[in-house]
Amino acid sequence: MQLEAKGYVELFQIQLSDPDTGAIQYLFFTSKQAVNWQGKKWEGFPLALVGYGQQTSGEQTRPKLTVVNPAGVFSRYVHQGWTDNALVTRFRVLKSHLDQNINSFVKNVWRVSKPLAAGVSSVSLELRGAADGQNFFLPGRAFFPPEFPHVSL
Repeated sequence: MQLEAKGYVELFQIQLSDPDTGAIQYLFFTSKQAVNWQGKKWEGFPLALVGYGQQTSGEQTRPKLTVVNPAGVFSRYVHQGWTDNALVTRFRVLKSHLDQNINSFVKNVWRVSKPLAAGVSSVSLELRGAADGQNFFLPGRAFFPPEFPHVSL
């Protein structure tokens, strides 16, 4: 039996919302050639996700998504506030599952923390995890003896 390379294809869904009307718009991208998967057309567009991972301390990193911006077509979304708190979902799909339209994937979800740059050639967005950001609170924890003998009431 020989080992066989099983390539992944990364598909990105960006959910934007109009700050004035609340209208929702979805963008579907892949860094490969355009594909149809699960009833959606994912446009082939040069993009890069860098800085994704987790530090040894357990702290989540804030990855950066950079998308090519031909003739500034995506700049209006940034300047009009559509990217504020936008939802970015990455689907990692096996190439064979993509070819057979099988609904099997690994999913990562981030919110746009802030736009880093919106130039004529590219748009860069800083992403954050669901538990990273404003208005997120961890539940309180009680520190009582005997588990914590150095704490007194």
